[in-house]
Amino acid sequence: MPGMSDAPSPLRLNLDEAVILLIGVRLLGEMVETIEINGRSQERLIPALIDKLAGVVPQELQRITGEIIEEILVSHWDEGGGRPAQDDEESFPGPMYAIEQTLPVLLEAIGAGRTVAVDYYSMANEDVGTIHLDPYGIKQVGDLYWVVAFAHERGERSVFRVDRIKSLSVTERTFAKPDSFRIDEFFADDSAS
Repeated sequence: MPGMSDAPSPLRLNLDEAVILLIGVRLLGEMVETIEINGRSQERLIPALIDKLAGVVPQELQRITGEIIEEILVSHWDEGGGRPAQDDEESFPGPMYAIEQTLPVLLEAIGAGRTVAVDYYSMANEDVGTIHLDPYGIKQVGDLYWVVAFAHERGERSVFRVDRIKSLSVTERTFAKPDSFRIDEFFADDSAS
């Protein structure tokens, strides 16, 4: 058939390749507003590609990719003062909920050693989900507050942006903060700022 030899062959990926590609595309979607190809905006291209890839990646692996993306974005600090790599707020987009009520509750939970149930907006999942945290400490970096906590669902310590907490409640469960915990270990050296 004429012209068929010029058509690209279908792209075939194994599951690992699809997961890596999904992580990359979702990160790209978090870091840029739009992409131009041949001078035309492709603002629907990234979400459509994410949907296509998510359609072949199992839910559990999608959840894991979301956690990987969140960790990459949170740990992406520059070497000058512990600030996010880009100075503008758009480098960490997403809803920003008021912290005036959230921050005091977190501080109270830290002081009392109490677990909190948090409705948290995950950029990676673009959704609000409930997670249970043992909050160990809070650090202000620039205009943002971050809480370092043991995340029960992840089974590990993680860093969360306080203004992405939509709501929270203190539970009856108690915890003991590890003696070895040092909040600055989770942030770039900001002694120069």
